[in-house]
Amino acid sequence: MKQQIIILIVLIGFWSCSSPQKVEVNKPTNESKVEQPKKEEDIEEEVEVRRPFSGPKYQNDSEYFRAVESGESENLTFSSEKALLITKRKISANIQSLIKSVSDRYAQERQVSDRNQFKEKVENLTREVVEQKLSHINVIGEKTYKNKKTKIYKTWVAIEIPKQELKKEIANKMEDKFTADEKKEMDYDKEKFEETFDKELEKQKN
Repeated sequence: MKQQIIILIVLIGFWSCSSPQKVEVNKPTNESKVEQPKKEEDIEEEVEVRRPFSGPKYQNDSEYFRAVESGESENLTFSSEKALLITKRKISANIQSLIKSVSDRYAQERQVSDRNQFKEKVENLTREVVEQKLSHINVIGEKTYKNKKTKIYKTWVAIEIPKQELKKEIANKMEDKFTADEKKEMDYDKEKFEETFDKELEKQKN
């Protein structure tokens, strides 16, 4: 009996020594992962966005005042009308800025008795001329886009006004509106005013 027990113990010890041991394999962590290069299709592309009417022919030059703006609406007609209105405001502001410089310069170079009154009159008359010009404005470009998701229309409009034509109309308006006494007080000379206008145009180019 003792002999059988001893044999049994020996066999159990043999089996436990020969049983396969589990080997723990370290799984790679995030830190040990090698970052793979992105595939070409996964790389974000930068797309150039070009605004309509952005070329030189739609910008101010020596011959024309120009402006480009856009308007948005759920209604196609309103989109176009809104764009035209905003563009007119922009070109009007550009012209008024020039006229302010012209009237300032003219008042400094001439013997104007009341400079503030002169500048105010010139700017008011210019506003009248510009409003008249804008009522028959020359639209040189118009494009409309529709957003498929929002169903919103976006219209771009480009307009222009000839500079020399505008100069003549402003000078003629002043010639007609100013009385003889006002011309004397303001030392107004039509040709001199036109010369000053041209000088400021040249100054803007530089």
